[in-house]
Amino acid sequence: MAPVVADFRATRPGTESAEWTLTQLSGADWGNLGSFINPRISAEDARFAMVEIYNAELNARYTTPLHLPTFFKLGAKINEEYRQSENRTVYHTYAYVGPGGGPTGSFASFPSPRAFSRRFGDIDALTLSNPPVMVNRIALGELFRSHPEYFENNATPDNYYNAFYANKRDFKQTVTAAYGLANTRVGPVQLQGGLRWERTETNAKEFNPIPAAQVLAAGFPVLVQQNEISNLRVTRRFTAEDFGYEDDPAYAGYMFESLGNSEGLYRYRNLEFGYDQQLSFLPGFLRSTNVNLSYTRSYANLWRPGVVPRKATGGIAWNYQRVNLRLGAVWNDDAPFTTVFGRYQRHNIKVDLSGGFRLTPRVNVFFQGRNILNEPQLLYEGDPGANVPAALYRYGNYGVSWVFGVKGNF
Repeated sequence: MAPVVADFRATRPGTESAEWTLTQLSGADWGNLGSFINPRISAEDARFAMVEIYNAELNARYTTPLHLPTFFKLGAKINEEYRQSENRTVYHTYAYVGPGGGPTGSFASFPSPRAFSRRFGDIDALTLSNPPVMVNRIALGELFRSHPEYFENNATPDNYYNAFYANKRDFKQTVTAAYGLANTRVGPVQLQGGLRWERTETNAKEFNPIPAAQVLAAGFPVLVQQNEISNLRVTRRFTAEDFGYEDDPAYAGYMFESLGNSEGLYRYRNLEFGYDQQLSFLPGFLRSTNVNLSYTRSYANLWRPGVVPRKATGGIAWNYQRVNLRLGAVWNDDAPFTTVFGRYQRHNIKVDLSGGFRLTPRVNVFFQGRNILNEPQLLYEGDPGANVPAALYRYGNYGVSWVFGVKGNF
């Protein structure tokens, strides 16, 4: 519906009051549905999404009759995922041209039976001499079903394109993988080595427009635009002098942010060391203790968010008869947080604790605790290139998360 252009005056008894008096000073009466002409309706939500996943895998193990305890494992896996989605909401917009409608008509014949509420809780939040009247949406919905001829679709070509082409997705991903490993024990030393291969293929159906020459031949004008980006776009910070305001005292102390092309090729490297051992040489109930450690070194020649230069993880797990416990920790180095150069997440360590108890062969109770030391997330911002020291600009604390539950196998 066309909006009502009017002037209003809002007053209240004092600055501490939440009770307002609203008075219309000019324009058509907004308390009359007839003031809102050219009635229209539109769909609230016309989205669709479907995901199908197919998965198959095969694993085999062979234990050799050799003197040394040795076994081989082989396996293969294939995963196919189909995703389809569309959003036709923008197309489902209609003008009401039935009785009382049209460009100069209105929804005056369809007032809602529910009055506009002016009281909120224990206060009269709004005092109005002419409160607005809402449209009876249920009645309009029933009218749309019984008399669709009363409604004309007024979607634009842009609405049609966005509904049926731009927002339509038809995607398929296929992941195939295979592995092989060998494991042997020589005295107290256990050796294991293997190789894993994985391949990911994606296919997508996309809108294939009519060639421009064919459209021109039909008498339709064509505007063709193309954007080419040869380098990554990053946000950088500049001084007033760098930005051309060196002679303006009003901006002398300001820092300016702007997008720019980064130079060179983006290269990412990663190296990881890991250690995992079952402490079976310990006495008694400690023989089931397991320790694992890992260290990861990542390198990128350009500033990119999410690249953690150094990361260390460790954990110790223990189980005995019906009880199991695990304590784990992850340490992350200072890491870029956004594409803004100099903005990073401060190094932190997060500690998790989990455990469980087997009540019966089929029922277990368990608990999980995340970030049990309540370590906050600290985001800093500075500019090493301009000798601007880093300062805390965001402090986030999401608390400790505990989960308790019962797990059953049937």
